[in-house]
Amino acid sequence: MIEHWIINIGNVHLKRKEHEIALIHYQEALALQQASLPSDHPDIARTLHNIATCHDLQGNTEIANGCKEQAINTVGRTLNAQHPLRSLLAQMVITKVNADAEEEVITVRL
Repeated sequence: MIEHWIINIGNVHLKRKEHEIALIHYQEALALQQASLPSDHPDIARTLHNIATCHDLQGNTEIANGCKEQAINTVGRTLNAQHPLRSLLAQMVITKVNADAEEEVITVRL
């Protein structure tokens, strides 16, 4: 499970505010996970959430929102409502800022 090591390296870079380097590691881990795990595996959802975090911190809101939706859809198929990861993602609210600086809030139902 080398992807766990790669994610940990990404976590170190994220903590150091090296978002682009963290993102590269998370994307590499995701590719390995997608090649070796079922498409609805919770680890894939966690990695997608990490990727979304990097994109959010870089100001790439639309890409981040897409990753968050993928993560929510992934765990929505496999985890029961009491699972901590599903609960965390279920509470996530995706905020999109439009050109007029108004916020449109989109809630995602599981």
